[in-house]
Amino acid sequence: RFKNTTGAEIITDGGKIEFNNQGRTKDLEIGQFYKVINNYFKRLNKESYLWCASIMLEDEWTEEPQEMKFRLINIEAANRGVKVERIFIFSKNRIKEFKDNKTLKIYMQSNINTMFVDYDEILKKEPELIKIVGNGWDGIDKDTLIMDLPETSKQRGYISINNKDVTKAYNCFQKLKEYSKNLKDILK
Repeated sequence: RFKNTTGAEIITDGGKIEFNNQGRTKDLEIGQFYKVINNYFKRLNKESYLWCASIMLEDEWTEEPQEMKFRLINIEAANRGVKVERIFIFSKNRIKEFKDNKTLKIYMQSNINTMFVDYDEILKKEPELIKIVGNGWDGIDKDTLIMDLPETSKQRGYISINNKDVTKAYNCFQKLKEYSKNLKDILK
């Protein structure tokens, strides 16, 4: 349900989320953040395109129930025919560290197109891309951006439906793909 005021209001299974007049929610607490993104992911279908960039923050790869459920919802979406592309950005000198990462193994064995981008190469050649990625995001089609906040934050992230934000991230993602390699080839 949308409410026509200065911002928009959407009623989801995760409760009500409100967007300000810039098309952005407030920073969401961990529980609400996961409820909202799980609801978004569950509604994706064969026409949907999920494009995600991760800079491999520690809090993303925990065995916390919310993170494990999030991984499952990603795989379920890919299995439903959603086009899911995930770019993992980290330095080549961390490859050994990530060879046994459970999440990466699960994603690589699924229908998710997993890619690796060398953090150091991007930092040297196109540092503005790293700034745009920030703490990472999940993009949905060309209309929604689910942004992660720094690990030091008490909140987990926010949602933006601001066309400028989404387009900037989408274009960054497409540019990162030019530098990407198949994650399976990197972690073999």
